[in-house]
Amino acid sequence: MEIARVSGTHIAYYHLCHRKLWFLGQGIRIENAIDNALMETLAVAISDNANQIAYAIRGELREDVDRQAAVPRIDETAKAKLFITPSCSGHIVGSVGSADAIDRAEHELIDLMMAFDYENQNRNHEPKTIILIHP
Repeated sequence: MEIARVSGTHIAYYHLCHRKLWFLGQGIRIENAIDNALMETLAVAISDNANQIAYAIRGELREDVDRQAAVPRIDETAKAKLFITPSCSGHIVGSVGSADAIDRAEHELIDLMMAFDYENQNRNHEPKTIILIHP
């Protein structure tokens, strides 16, 4: 069984342009340059409701400091699938991650993309919203 690799470009095209996603899946590059930034992913949230994503991974403003700052928060009670990495606990107090979080998120995204009817541009599932957070 071959497993496809999912990049940030796949995710962006899934939301922005299914035709570009199809070209990318076929190995056809339609853009001249793609910048790949190396950042560690702390958490991935997937939901069919963008508001639930906003609740699941968010920043809360701190007012107890001289300079405005936002504190990242992860809310596991939101109606979103959360995949939290162990590195997240170094940035978000109280978060507990698993070593296979990114692999599980990748498989979830692959399942969503495989369920999409590229030929007819129809979805077999409800649309999903995906948020990645980096330090």
